Amino acid sequence: MMYHSKIKKLRIGIVTRWFWPFIGGPAIHVYELVNWLAQKGHEVHLLIPPEEYLGLKKKKSLNLPCVVHYIRYPEIKDFFKIGGIDNWTYYFKIAFRNAQYIRNLKLDILHGHTPNFSYLTNILGKMINVPTIITLHFSARLGLSIDEKCLLYCQSMGLDRCLNCGHPGISNIKEKIWNIGIKRIFIQSANRIITTSKLIKNNLIKHYKFMNNISRVPNWVDLQRFKFTKDDPGLLNKFKINKKEKIILYCGHIFERKGIEYLIQAMPEISRNINDCKLLITGELNSKDPFHTKIGELINHLRLENNIIFIGNFEYKDMPKLYSIADLFILPSLEEAQPLVLLEAMAARVPIVTTSLDPIKDVIKDGENGILVKPGNSKEISKATIRILKDNKLMQSLVQKGYKTVKQKFSKDKVIPKILKIYKQEIGKYFQKP
Repeated sequence: MMYHSKIKKLRIGIVTRWFWPFIGGPAIHVYELVNWLAQKGHEVHLLIPPEEYLGLKKKKSLNLPCVVHYIRYPEIKDFFKIGGIDNWTYYFKIAFRNAQYIRNLKLDILHGHTPNFSYLTNILGKMINVPTIITLHFSARLGLSIDEKCLLYCQSMGLDRCLNCGHPGISNIKEKIWNIGIKRIFIQSANRIITTSKLIKNNLIKHYKFMNNISRVPNWVDLQRFKFTKDDPGLLNKFKINKKEKIILYCGHIFERKGIEYLIQAMPEISRNINDCKLLITGELNSKDPFHTKIGELINHLRLENNIIFIGNFEYKDMPKLYSIADLFILPSLEEAQPLVLLEAMAARVPIVTTSLDPIKDVIKDGENGILVKPGNSKEISKATIRILKDNKLMQSLVQKGYKTVKQKFSKDKVIPKILKIYKQEIGKYFQKP
């Protein structure tokens, strides 16, 4: 295969574990990337696992502006129960099963998303001889499974990076080998690594000794999606909410690292100071999930059954309507990369309270386009919430500066071309090698 700089049309393979209609930042990121590339005239091949393919087929959504393929899994009994050091072997087995098929697509480049499929992307790239790009939609600790206690231990020993082996919390030798060596090799073998946060980029270089093949390309938002009328009456009626009630919105998965329990703990104080206040949470509680059970018990203990509404999952196309009824958006995360929901809230002109995590501070400037609070601090959440809902001048200032932020720095048409530029650069370098 030979790439020439004059060729404008690329054949791009997008490899991902998550894709629309799955709700989540990485899924929406990939969905919009695929659509934008196709609109610009590039030939896009979407490579997804069978369950995602069947999900699209079930929703009659295979008429995307790309060619959709599914990744074939090896014919091994209990394939997904393989664990420990054997983790790395099944990526090779998946790659061997699919390499010839993907080679026949004659792609110019492979772009992998989500942790596991990033590893797979790099193996496939070596097998079919095309350059690989991977986007890390997670923090360094999540991506490399670095234990927080281990990281603190290494720092206390005066080390400038986490060795992921010195703390007794990481005791399994197979887990150490998987985390220290194999995962890192999988990630580093990409021709280019994209991270959404400049702080995560710097940490990967400083602490994990990654080479200079890392670029920061932030998440983006399609501003056209959020041109709507405020207060969708259909949703207000659906959730039995009065127009006079103040609505706090949380969008995201109900995971422990999202810090949702601290938001719930803040609600009694918020309710005492803000009359007629409701918290809307996307998703539903699953009685089989221990953390979900804990959240349900917390709500009952604090007697918040009438103040909190779990609104189920929303279609991607309906998310602007959900933002339209919110008076305030809160993201109380304990760990993030660069949350897409913050960009969406600003695009929807909703003021924000979120935590002062380093990747979030890439986007939110405290007191300017949002209010930052300490992670895991319910008192600070309640204080910031009350302050905004009682100060209309502050609310309007946050809204105006938030919208200005996304328009100037995170709009779709300004960010996605950076990815296309990386494609062309890496293809040019790869096929010009002697």
